[in-house]
Amino acid sequence: MIVADWYRNTEWNDEIEAQFFEKLARSKSQRDQYLVLQAHHLSASHPEAALRLADYYFATRTDDFHDDRALRVSAAAHFALGGHRQALDDYLKLLVGDKAERDLHAGSPIEFAFLVARCRSQIHYSVAIEQLAPLTPPNDFQSDLHFRFRAARAILLNETGRDLSLAA
Repeated sequence: MIVADWYRNTEWNDEIEAQFFEKLARSKSQRDQYLVLQAHHLSASHPEAALRLADYYFATRTDDFHDDRALRVSAAAHFALGGHRQALDDYLKLLVGDKAERDLHAGSPIEFAFLVARCRSQIHYSVAIEQLAPLTPPNDFQSDLHFRFRAARAILLNETGRDLSLAA
């Protein structure tokens, strides 16, 4: 099924892909954004397709404005495929660039720490703690992010015994 917004398909097959690229070819100013949005909508249901779109974005992008979003999509798709190490590597790339633009993607440090905690990736514990330490819990309107923040904090504290010096 093709959705009304041609770049927000949650299903993917050869026909939908052909129509997507046909419309993408006609798009000028928002081409990169459409690629990343489509990849995002496929990252959980069709992670292989999402990774192909993210790779295509990086190979053909017109500027780097959407790089952070594309890395988040890539991380989510790698995680969906069981590629936890690749997902963490994607987040690490994101966090290096994220420092200057933290307001744009405030959830990235939390997502990274949650993934580290969930995968029990001991080699990343220090970085995850460093990312969480300066943050305060997200507000209740961001319930999923709030949960991830608290869960990551609890697991990292349990695993390392280190005081994260976070606001309660």
